[in-house]
Amino acid sequence: MRILIIGANGFIGARLATALCAAGHELIIGVHRPRSRHGSLGPDRFIHVDLTRDVSTDWIKRLEGVDAVINAAGAMTGDLEALHARGPIALFDACARLSIRHVIQISALGADISAETWFLRSKAKADAHLCGLREKYGFGGWCVLRPSLVLGRGGGSMAQFSALAALPYPPRLAEGTWRIQPLHVADLTSAILMLLSANIQVPAYLNLVGPEEMTTDQLTGLLRGWLGLPPARLIPIRESVLAVAARLGSLLPNAAWRPETMAMLRRGNTADPAPAQAFCFQIRPIAEALSHDPATQADLVAARMMPLLPLIRGALAFVWIGSGVLPITLPPAPVNHNLLAGLGLTQALGQMVLYAGAALDVAIGLALLFWRRPAIWFLLGQVGVILMLTVLASVAAPHAWLDPFAPLLKNLALLAASFALLGMRR
Repeated sequence: MRILIIGANGFIGARLATALCAAGHELIIGVHRPRSRHGSLGPDRFIHVDLTRDVSTDWIKRLEGVDAVINAAGAMTGDLEALHARGPIALFDACARLSIRHVIQISALGADISAETWFLRSKAKADAHLCGLREKYGFGGWCVLRPSLVLGRGGGSMAQFSALAALPYPPRLAEGTWRIQPLHVADLTSAILMLLSANIQVPAYLNLVGPEEMTTDQLTGLLRGWLGLPPARLIPIRESVLAVAARLGSLLPNAAWRPETMAMLRRGNTADPAPAQAFCFQIRPIAEALSHDPATQADLVAARMMPLLPLIRGALAFVWIGSGVLPITLPPAPVNHNLLAGLGLTQALGQMVLYAGAALDVAIGLALLFWRRPAIWFLLGQVGVILMLTVLASVAAPHAWLDPFAPLLKNLALLAASFALLGMRR
């Protein structure tokens, strides 16, 4: 079967592409930005797509000879109306014109036009459009899958909950009673493979959930055990505090905890597993699924390092912005004059250099705060700037290495933090 996958750079899409290849299907990978998740596939398998811009006519040529389409694209930030609604609707219209046999929309449990979050509302628009086309034209192989929390290596939810579980004293989210029904990504991919092979009419909507409900506290305990850690006392975090943290997270492009995330957990992420079971989908309890995918030392290290990434970025940003703002807002410090004089600069030229350096420092700090995924050239450039400033300061005032306040020795810590950020980039 020739299958077009949209969103194959994501966690679910990447795992699904691997499973479909293993099952012998011919894949076309629709991506917006090429990445390295599918290095084993030839470049002829990839086509450039942009759900935020492409219209129905753009999809017609891409869909020639395609037997099935799977839309696994999704995000928590950005133009969700275009990414989750307008773009998929244009894709589904093109699929209807060409009478594509199988179209699977991977949505989210709780997607509804009246839902609290824009993420779920935007997903619901495309879901409804697909089901409307299905009913109008009798496309029995078209289906909207609405999975609960999907866990597995490489997944954002797995990484975030594992990071919380790996803390010495994990947080208890609100009262610890928010209920979820997680499933493993391998079971989700198995369900999709079964849908593609079905020669009967499949359900229009299908909720995919684990067979057992659990609380966020229970998930924390389960993941601690999976990581090989002993049980630990949970630290209660009030819902009001979580709400403030979520609002602060919405201001930053890199924060995982946002009002949308909190709202979806608070409302509960559960459903009746019976309809999926009636269709012969065997969704395993998440504890059983994880027992067949045991954690390694690398998983524990990754879980422990994840909370440090925003901490390192924030600390570096604070240092850069502070080192740029303070020299031009406080009275001139003797050390600045000594450094500039040691480089043989006149007072006027030294002042220009001081202001240019301050602007560069602030720019680097702001980029660290607000650039979602800093490019490798930027992170290497940050290291280069630290090295350059250290060398210049060493030439101008070598005695600064012996200063009791260690202004140059601190650069070694900044370099180490910068290399750590470089190593943890995604």
